[in-house]
Amino acid sequence: MKTTEMMEKFEKERIRVKQTKRFIKHMEQHHKDFIIPYWSFIGDIRSIINEYHRGEKFIEFCYQHYTDVGYSNINRIENPDNIVYAKRKGRELYSKFELNREKRLTNKVVVALKQSYYNENEYHLITMFPGDVNIKEVGDKNIKSIDEFNRVNKFWSNNALVFELDKIEEDTITSEKPYDL
Repeated sequence: MKTTEMMEKFEKERIRVKQTKRFIKHMEQHHKDFIIPYWSFIGDIRSIINEYHRGEKFIEFCYQHYTDVGYSNINRIENPDNIVYAKRKGRELYSKFELNREKRLTNKVVVALKQSYYNENEYHLITMFPGDVNIKEVGDKNIKSIDEFNRVNKFWSNNALVFELDKIEEDTITSEKPYDL
């Protein structure tokens, strides 16, 4: 095989990770949580897909970096009296927050991608944020099974997001639980 043919074959089979306009807009909510720019992880993400996830339609993993990458905004609940609910900007669901908590430094990044419909070697980023778990929220219409429903409820009964006024719709804040656990 000629060098040119080998290069073309390599290029055709190479994993590509794309940042769509929707992803870039979504990352407006997460980019400030990173102390290392999130786009600097794309090469590592490409390698992880190539080694462990090639061909999968939907990929979700937690990537552990050798140094701190940013601040996670999910914590175990310390004071149940400080729990409030509100809608985050751009979201339809109510999220659970704990007042007077700080984000925690982490060396882990949660990544979710989906395979392109048109190219099996191309993946589109859905979300990326500092932390160690990507779990749906209570009431999410994309919960697919009773097992997942139970995992979601158990997780959010013990955990909450850090309350950040600039990331929520102020007129939706309530101390009343908007759903049943």
